[in-house]
Amino acid sequence: MWRSPKQSRLRCRAVSRGAWTEYAGNPVFDPISNRAYYPTVAYDAAAFSHAQGDVISASLPYTYQVTPYYKMWVATGAGAAGIQFAYSNDGISWYEFNNGAALPGLYPTGYHSFVLYDTGGFGTSHRYKVWYWSGIMSYAVGDIRTAESVDGIAWENDQPLTQEAAMPIVTGLGVGWNRAVMVPITSSTMLVARPRSIATPGTTAM
Repeated sequence: MWRSPKQSRLRCRAVSRGAWTEYAGNPVFDPISNRAYYPTVAYDAAAFSHAQGDVISASLPYTYQVTPYYKMWVATGAGAAGIQFAYSNDGISWYEFNNGAALPGLYPTGYHSFVLYDTGGFGTSHRYKVWYWSGIMSYAVGDIRTAESVDGIAWENDQPLTQEAAMPIVTGLGVGWNRAVMVPITSSTMLVARPRSIATPGTTAM
């Protein structure tokens, strides 16, 4: 699915009716236990104001091998690897950033990332915002964290979510609450829902 400059390229392949299959001679994931976990993929026709050869992040000495029209934030599920980054010029062949190291500034066991990109920087210099699960199951809304970034690599202001006591996002903690579903409404507004008790599967509450 992705590669680093020292690794062979892996390619995804689509077939009819939206199903996906792997080429046995060059599988997307090898070994099978190393899987992409809740990826977020963003596309920008202006390639996020970058081009092949540009420095990816001022904080780390790497350059884009191709023009990054697509960017992905993902956890592989391989232990406590945290949230990682990859990029692509076509959405098919991916380049792994920094050998799959966790991105700096985020919780080290983060998963389930959802990233938004805004060319206007959300009114600041930070063009990227992320919401993600910390990987901790304390059954509290603070298990979901948020952070912001100038380049989508080095993150700042990482902090847990809080909620208004009069209008809580999560209620009945410890009774069916586990993970959140985050859905974008606008570039700066998120809908956060959670599953109710197992006794009423398929329902959500705010």
